[in-house]
Amino acid sequence: MGTDVSRLTSPLASLALGAALLGCGSTTPEPTSRPGTPEQDRCVIALRFVADEAEERVEASTDGTPIAPTTELSLVRICDQNGRVVSSLGAQRGVCQYVPDTPAALISARCWWPGADGVSLRVMREGQRVFVVALEESGQADPITLGDLKVPARARIEVLAPGHDRPER
Repeated sequence: MGTDVSRLTSPLASLALGAALLGCGSTTPEPTSRPGTPEQDRCVIALRFVADEAEERVEASTDGTPIAPTTELSLVRICDQNGRVVSSLGAQRGVCQYVPDTPAALISARCWWPGADGVSLRVMREGQRVFVVALEESGQADPITLGDLKVPARARIEVLAPGHDRPER
C-alpha cells in the first residue's frame, strides 16, 4: 500500500491545499489580551485567626471562671504581581470561625463566646479596596471597618476560606 507521491505534488493538489488553508484562517494564535492593556492580576484574599493561649485566660480570671478568649485577626492579600501583604485587624473577643457566605461578602466569619455578644465579620470588595467590617450581633452599634488593603483595579479575586465554593470575582 504505497502512496502515490506524484499525486501529492501535482499543481492541482497544491491549489486545493492552499484553498483549504485559506478557508481555515490564520494559524497564528489570538493574543490573550489586547495590546497596551495590562494582564489581569490574580489576588488571593484570606482572614487569619490566631487564638490566645488557654492557660493565660484561666490564670487571669479572679474568681476561677474562665475569661472569654480573644482572637487576633489579620487580613491577608497575596497577588501574583504585587506579592503578599498582611494587615492586622486587632483582637476580637471570643473564638472566630468561618460561616457560610453572606451575599455581597467575599468571606464571612463570626467571633463568639458564651456570655459575650458575638461579632459578625464581612470581607468586602469595593473597587481597588478589600476591607473588613465588624457588626455586633446584638445590633446596638453601627458596623465598624476594622481595616483594608488595596488590590489592583483589574484584579481577579480568589478567596481562601474553608468550604468556600463561590467562583472567582
